[in-house]
Amino acid sequence: MKRLRFSLGFTALLGAPLWLAAQVLSEPAPVIEQERRALEHWHQQQQQLCYRQFAVEDCLRDLRAQLRQREQALREQEISQDLAQRQEKARQRRAAIEQKRQEVEQNQGHEPKVQLRSAGKSAPAAPSAPRPAPMPPVKDPAALQAERAQQAAHARLRQEEKLLQAEQRRQRHAQQQKSRVNKPAAQSLPVPESQPEVRP
Repeated sequence: MKRLRFSLGFTALLGAPLWLAAQVLSEPAPVIEQERRALEHWHQQQQQLCYRQFAVEDCLRDLRAQLRQREQALREQEISQDLAQRQEKARQRRAAIEQKRQEVEQNQGHEPKVQLRSAGKSAPAAPSAPRPAPMPPVKDPAALQAERAQQAAHARLRQEEKLLQAEQRRQRHAQQQKSRVNKPAAQSLPVPESQPEVRP
């Protein structure tokens, strides 16, 4: 019954003007949440019934398919309601902006005009609101490509320098190893003289 009432309200909502939609849509989120809870409760009951059958997996697979369809229908309702709410808020915001603009235009028409003090000087300007920092200029794609090519060339030079330094280290290490091999053998240490053992 609730579902029928909700679906009738929703179909009426599609044909209704936006101001009426705002009134009807003030309560839809709890309705959808209630339907979701009822759907979850139904799913748990059906799941228990499936476990009593012989072909449990087939029953659960069919149940999951039904659940997906019903959840999809709820999601579509929620999306359409959210869309209607956003449209109503946007309409209200546009109306407020338009009203503010008209008020500003009316106030400008009634303001007394500032007279100049002298022919060569103008009236001091009213302090204006601080302006945000300007955005950096967008670079030309050709300039960006040239800059990237230059960065790549610098990276290649650094890599070549590193390879050259590594080769020099290898050569120094090889020379050190070679000098160790060619070094004459050290003289052997003298053999210690044997001392008589003392027994207590």
